[in-house]
Order: sequence, then C-alpha cells, then structure tokens
Amino acid sequence: MPRIAAGKVSLKQIAQAAGVSTMTVSFALRNSSQVSPATRQRIARLARKLGYRPDPEIARFMSYLRRDRSKGVFRGTIGFLNFLNNPDGFHGGGFYSRVLAGVRARAEEMGFALEEVWAGNPAISARRLKTILQARGIDSIIVPPLPRDAVNLELDCSEFYGVTIAFTLESPRLSRVSHDHFEGIRLAMREVRKLGYQRPGFVSTAQSNARVRQHWSGGFLGSCQLLPKGDQVPAFIDDELDSRAFTAWLHRYRPDVVLSPHVETYGLLLHRGMRVPEDTGFVLLDWSSGDPSWAGIDQHVSHLGHTAVDVLVAQRNRNEAGAPSHARTILIEGSWRTGETVRPSA
Repeated sequence: MPRIAAGKVSLKQIAQAAGVSTMTVSFALRNSSQVSPATRQRIARLARKLGYRPDPEIARFMSYLRRDRSKGVFRGTIGFLNFLNNPDGFHGGGFYSRVLAGVRARAEEMGFALEEVWAGNPAISARRLKTILQARGIDSIIVPPLPRDAVNLELDCSEFYGVTIAFTLESPRLSRVSHDHFEGIRLAMREVRKLGYQRPGFVSTAQSNARVRQHWSGGFLGSCQLLPKGDQVPAFIDDELDSRAFTAWLHRYRPDVVLSPHVETYGLLLHRGMRVPEDTGFVLLDWSSGDPSWAGIDQHVSHLGHTAVDVLVAQRNRNEAGAPSHARTILIEGSWRTGETVRPSA
C-alpha cells in the first residue's frame, strides 16, 4: 500500500492506494450501486484506515446537487419492515398508514424505491429475513412502530443502514425519529390553562404510556407540579380504560378537561353522562387519529416518515452501516389544534 503523508487524505490518494479510479472511490464512499458491494466495503475500510474524513462543506454542497437532480434517478431500495401480525397492517388508515405514506413520499422524492417487507410473518426467521433483504437489493431499512414496547430484534443490521420510528425498538440500537410526547402533553397543558381549565387529567392505558417510555405521564406530572396543590389531578393509567376504576377516578377527582392519546376516551366520557365540552373538555394527544373537529396535538406523523428517510440518506452519504456507536434520537415537536371538544377562547 502506498504510504500516505500526514495531513488531509484525498479521494485521489485513496484511489491510488486501492488501485482504482477516483470516480470509483467517489461512488463507493457514497454507497452507489454502480460499485459492487465487495468493492464498496474494501474502499470504505481502506478510507478509514488512511484516516479519510469528508469535507463537510463539500459534502453539503454535493448533497444539495444530488437532491436537486434526484427526480427520476434511481438511488437504491429502502426496506420498510412491517413487524405487525397483519401484512396489510400499514394500509388500514390511522397512525400506521400515515407513517408509511410519509416514508414513501420522501423516499420517492429522494430517488429511492420503497419495498414493504412483512417481517412479522412467523415463518420468517431473523436469518431468513436478512437473506430476503439482501436478495432484493435492500441495503437500507426502516423499522416503524412495533406492536409491543421494548422489543429486541435478532436481526443482524451490521450490513444495513437503519433507522427506527418511535420508541418501541429496544435493540439493535438504531438511531430513531419520534414525536416529542413529553413536550406534546406539556403544550396541551399550557393551552388548556389558557382556556381557563383548572383541573386537567391524563388518561392512558399502561401499554400506550410504556410505548412512549412514560414521556406522556412524565410531561403531565411535571406540568401538574406548576399547579396549585388543590388542582393537581393524579393521572389515570391502567390496563383497561372502560372500568369501574375509571368511573371512580372521574367522580373522585372531577377533572374539568381530560387529555388522552385514545379516541375511545371521548366515548367513555359520554357514556358516563359527561357532556363535552360543557361538563368536561377533551384533548386528543394524537389529533390526526380522531375527528378533525376535536382539539388535540398534531404529531405531524407524515413528517416522522420524511425525517426517517433523511436520516437514512445521511447515513448512506457517510457510509455508516450497522448500529451506530452513539445512536441519535430526533424528536419532532407537535402543534396545538383547537376544536369543538374544548371551550372557545375568550
């Protein structure tokens, strides 16, 4: 191997050391399909060994040029791994469908094909799944929200660029994109206080709160500590919402507005004789999953998909496959949507 002098390592020097052209090195370090996987890996290892570091200003400029020219140019295939029990689970409307729509729109905009893979098929092992992805030419994967929280997948991600959406994946430790649930409920608390509500309450199943790592209950508790002691209503978090315990909670604490991630909470209030918003206000913490006339927090779900693709593209540009040594979490802030389920502003 030619000896490289100390200082900034160039593509030309890497090309000389690898015995290939400068263009081949450029393609390889951008993970282009125009270079074979074996050559890409060899050049990436050599570049690291030589101490190559891309110039951030040049990388940013070239990324802009490639994005501007990406329309109509095929850049690769992203695998969208559906671990739900239903292969069509992301096509039934609601949160899951909006996540998929956001991923698909951004992938197409950036010149990538998106292929859905039913990874939840019980007949497919982790090893078989990896083989399927590689056979289909998929080197980038998105793990969307999983059906349970704290899931440990056995999938070997060392040869894939990967990102997950939401907090349900525990391992492998991929970088993730999620709605900021903590700030979302804090925003809702500020808005209902502006409307004159004094005793806000939070209602959630234990599973839903766990799926967001207790960020909803944490944000609610922190906001309650700013209220007078007499106006602090304990959160109702239980395995079942339609229960005697929920009825007892309503009668004992008399919240004048209820914040919840569940559409069905609205119906439970009506079933117990509460008029909304005359007796009790209602705020849906995932506004887009309910009636658009309701008040709530818009999580901008499609933007979660957009951002997940952006994270993947950045990983590919840096040739950073596998679980990162320091995974990043990108939180997307929500927006307040007023509606008929709360009293009008003065």
